[in-house]
Amino acid sequence: MPLFSFPFTLTLALLLIAEQDAVFSDALNHASIIDGIRLCKAQKFRYKHLDLADLDEKLRTAQARIKLVVTDGVFSMDGEVAPLKEIVELCDKHNAVLLIDECHATGFLGMFIANIVTTDL
Repeated sequence: MPLFSFPFTLTLALLLIAEQDAVFSDALNHASIIDGIRLCKAQKFRYKHLDLADLDEKLRTAQARIKLVVTDGVFSMDGEVAPLKEIVELCDKHNAVLLIDECHATGFLGMFIANIVTTDL
């Protein structure tokens, strides 16, 4: 599972996927994620904020070589934490890859360099 602490590297990673691939983005992802998705050539799907049923449906119906789910670990505007265990289960179910932006989670969940991935998974 790729983990990025800097939005620029996340954007660069998104540029590596091709037209036959698909990206699934939470509706409230950070602007840097949205910018990266706009630049990539993959099919683009936006699922309702933290709505796992909507994500499940989009993953089920999409035809793609690679299915890439992109989410913030912690959403910057309100501090909501992504339900990573459940998202991982959906990714496993649909043979998708999960990419998590940890920019806003680093240090948010602990005294040291803690993040949502090490805390939740």
